[in-house]
Amino acid sequence: MNRDKWRELQGQFPEFKVAAYAECGDGWYGIIQDTFRDLSGYGFSGTVVQVKEKFGLLRIYLDHPEWTQDDTRKLCRDRCSLTETLSETTCEACGDGTAKRRTIGGWLSTLCDACNEKATSK
Repeated sequence: MNRDKWRELQGQFPEFKVAAYAECGDGWYGIIQDTFRDLSGYGFSGTVVQVKEKFGLLRIYLDHPEWTQDDTRKLCRDRCSLTETLSETTCEACGDGTAKRRTIGGWLSTLCDACNEKATSK
């Protein structure tokens, strides 16, 4: 993700500690922003350990303080699972909602037809 966009996200959610840079395309910005907004609403105040693409899907890994209640942990875990599901049809490059998981050069990616065309024509 573009570093300026990542910094913008971090600025919107100062209650989160962020241990890493987002290792994914700009197209997933909206999904990450919505996820962070929901996590904030659940009272999450821990560390966002990692935000990355893995096997063509968006993964968000969290670390909760020890005192975090179990129901808050479950809400956060379920929201991160929903994030992964939403990324299955959202283009990692442009954010289009008609994307499919594809293999490009041996790597799984979630791309719309237009971005897939660009990626495979290089």
